[in-house]
Amino acid sequence: MAGEILRVEGLTKTFRTGGFLRRGGGAGTRAADGVSFSLGGGGDVLVLAGGSGSGKTTVARMILGAVAPDSGKVVFDGSEAIPGGGKEGLRRVRSQCQMIHQDPYDSINPRMRVAQIVAEPLEIHRAGGGDAGARRSRMLEALREARLEPAEAIASMHPHMLSGGQRQRVVLARALAVRPRVIIADEPVSMLDVSIRAEMLGLMSELRESLSVSFLYITHDLATARHFGKRIAVMYGGRIVETGPVADVLLRPRHPYTQALTDAIPEPDPDNLHGRRTVRILEPGAAGGPGAATAAGACRFMERCPYAVDKCAAEPDLRDVGGDRAAACHVELGG
Repeated sequence: MAGEILRVEGLTKTFRTGGFLRRGGGAGTRAADGVSFSLGGGGDVLVLAGGSGSGKTTVARMILGAVAPDSGKVVFDGSEAIPGGGKEGLRRVRSQCQMIHQDPYDSINPRMRVAQIVAEPLEIHRAGGGDAGARRSRMLEALREARLEPAEAIASMHPHMLSGGQRQRVVLARALAVRPRVIIADEPVSMLDVSIRAEMLGLMSELRESLSVSFLYITHDLATARHFGKRIAVMYGGRIVETGPVADVLLRPRHPYTQALTDAIPEPDPDNLHGRRTVRILEPGAAGGPGAATAAGACRFMERCPYAVDKCAAEPDLRDVGGDRAAACHVELGG
């Protein structure tokens, strides 16, 4: 693995609610609250995990400049890209950092042929060569890298002619076309059948090694995280509450929220043919979820935590707990 390619420092974002004429813009929802992490180059993988509403996708959108952070910065390849990099910094991070979205049905234009979809970023970023022939060659190469064969035939098709798995590979090919150094994969397999999920994860692992592309893998599903990731950062309520090597964190969670997520991982059960557990993890701001009644400055998981103690009235900082791990909890779980 090469040196650091991406670093986010203290990213914060509050989305205001209520009428715009109200003083202060109305109440706010903390989508990200001081989020910091780094990703190495040359094929590194960081899993950003958490339930719906934890702030994962907001962080991804801030990295790409789709959402402006209230504070904090994004450093790409050693230089500040957002917010201090200006238009050039934004262009650089967007050309070298591509995104795979969750829904392959909504993330590609149904009116465009596959060839146009995959070649579009080459035209936007002026990559792949100086003429249409060179761009087409690169487009076809990207389709083959995403295992879409025969590439010429696939290129001529419209999305409705493809399966869900094939559409998601088109999205992957579009990301690969510009030879990015980082791919942000936002729940890339959550809408695919189980068998296709395994194929997609295997393909991304092979591409990570063969192309030395690093992945920021965003998911709520720790079952896929443990098969694809190396390191993990668990988010709850806009904050990172635990970090460390994937296997260590999932086997011996040090934060109660991580423990709740691991309890939701499906396990084989002869008495349960679906192999599922029903565990409902509510995020701050979700209907019926925690957050509104949490006292200001308290641990935002306190309402649901079975281990809460008096000191949880003060929100804990993310601190080193040994073994290249950190947790934001006053209670020593697994210690």
